[in-house]
Amino acid sequence: MTHAIVVTATDTDVGKTVFAAGLTRAIDGCYWKP
Repeated sequence: MTHAIVVTATDTDVGKTVFAAGLTRAIDGCYWKP
């Protein structure tokens, strides 16, 4: 079974990409930004 974590926010420039990249590294996951 594949699990997904979706990072969202209500504004731009709040650090979603940096947070998601750090989270991905911490859990040894795969990161995809559309």
